[in-house]
Amino acid sequence: MPLKLLVTSDLTLGAASEGSIEALGDSMASQNPAAVVVAGNLGESLGDLRKVLSLLKDKMKCPLAFVPGNQDLFFQENLSSHDLWAYGLRQEVESLGINYLQGSTLELDGHVITGSIGWYDYSTALPEMNQIQESWIQTKLDNNVPDALRIDWEWSDPEFAMLVSRSLAATLDSLEADTKVRGVTVITHFPVFDWQLPTVAQGFEGEAYQHILRAYQGSFSLGQEILKRAKVGHVVSGHVGISGSKTIHRPGGKPVRGYLTGSSQSSPGYVELELAP
Repeated sequence: MPLKLLVTSDLTLGAASEGSIEALGDSMASQNPAAVVVAGNLGESLGDLRKVLSLLKDKMKCPLAFVPGNQDLFFQENLSSHDLWAYGLRQEVESLGINYLQGSTLELDGHVITGSIGWYDYSTALPEMNQIQESWIQTKLDNNVPDALRIDWEWSDPEFAMLVSRSLAATLDSLEADTKVRGVTVITHFPVFDWQLPTVAQGFEGEAYQHILRAYQGSFSLGQEILKRAKVGHVVSGHVGISGSKTIHRPGGKPVRGYLTGSSQSSPGYVELELAP
């Protein structure tokens, strides 16, 4: 019998009410999943994170796992973004008895789930924008992209994207070599495939700004790395608040099924995957 995996994301507390998050938890629990993964952006403090995860954990009889999003790393009064990344988020999540999937795994009867924030490296920028790396850094500041104002670590975006990409690649390589692992599911906060990014209608009042934001919404480079690993059968991403799924064909390999969580702070939701036995 297939194992049922549910993935949600972007339940920013305050914008999303506690009631809506509890209702989401009830809905997911009614599906009797084998596991539930929360793919980041739960609030702007450890208190928000703790509250959302606790509301969901109280509903579940299965393992619950977490992958961080960009909002979860906004610096706080006593914690820098660097400290949140290095230990703050992991300690908080694991203290609740929840699996922290960044750089780690969750095993389900021969299937392994792993995750990454999947930070952006500007590879999602539209080609016609034709900007160099240094220009995208300044554009982020000039347009008040929230991460530019609330992330205070020492890495540039491409540096941090490379750091998390190498970490995920190492995890995937170890799973490829493990004969006990039959299949792998990757959960990312940011999208990693072109079709996962929303399109912007021409003539839309905010079209120019949305085209700028696209550069900060994912990493196609990471998507390419994921697709190199033969055991990966599913990839799920959040952040953009829309639904969708697509089969991605690989030369000489099994196809990969890609998904979006379809969840946002204004409309909490989740996507359901079936992992074949």
